[in-house]
Amino acid sequence: MKKALILILSALVVAAAAGCNDPKESTNTDPTQQAAETEQQTQATADTANTNTDKHDYSVLRTFFEQKDEEGITNGKKCFPNYDPEDTSTWYDGSDGYDNYVRFDADGNVTQLNLKQPDGTTAELVGKLDLSGLASLATVDTWNVIFDEVNATELPIAAKQNNAVMRFPMVQGEAKLSGGFVERVYMLSASHTLCDITGEAETELSELPSFKLDVNVDGEGYAGVSAWSGGSCYEVHAVAQPIEGKSFVGWFDAQGNLVSEDADYELFGQNSGNNADGAHASFALTARFE
Repeated sequence: MKKALILILSALVVAAAAGCNDPKESTNTDPTQQAAETEQQTQATADTANTNTDKHDYSVLRTFFEQKDEEGITNGKKCFPNYDPEDTSTWYDGSDGYDNYVRFDADGNVTQLNLKQPDGTTAELVGKLDLSGLASLATVDTWNVIFDEVNATELPIAAKQNNAVMRFPMVQGEAKLSGGFVERVYMLSASHTLCDITGEAETELSELPSFKLDVNVDGEGYAGVSAWSGGSCYEVHAVAQPIEGKSFVGWFDAQGNLVSEDADYELFGQNSGNNADGAHASFALTARFE
């Protein structure tokens, strides 16, 4: 299904790159050995080239950027023209708009990850982007970028401030996000999306929403969650996006009942009649395409 989705992604973007597999399939190296060697290389270079960066944060992103597709091209090269895994100053695309970059704070912790492609182009990144444990990460903003899998859980900063942003429009496999409070969420998967916001945060806002949205996909398309703080209330939507040649049938509950035919299904917000400030709710939905 993955290759079929990639071949007809033009409804979401004008052009898509060729299909890719997990980089472990394109080498003769034992996966366990390869992982160990990558970790050793990361630790060996962290002390020399990255004396002002946190070793853990550097290791997490370097591991992802060093993943290679079937043609041997790393994720880092697809994002940054002068990418050097040992020099974080090259983790920037050189554009005035700062479309692709990694930002570090004064202590060397990663605070922001931007990976964006211009309209009409797509970057297809391979492997799992695992951001769990990045203590200072507050913003991930991606666009026209396809991920194999995303894990954005255990992000402490999301429980301390009210302006965290997490946006992943196209994930092929599982997409997971959790936090105390995230001001802007946009995460769609072609397989499974799980968003769990606890409403527990060190912020001046009162009665923060708590919600869990578990979305599965039946057919060919992307589905997940779009949520944001709108001033007077916090809105939570289940969003479905069919690929070219397919159509959205509707949202179905755990018992298989049709609950909505709206591709942008408002669960909480001004138009739904439910104000999500202080709300506590859990939803399990399936987006069906045909």
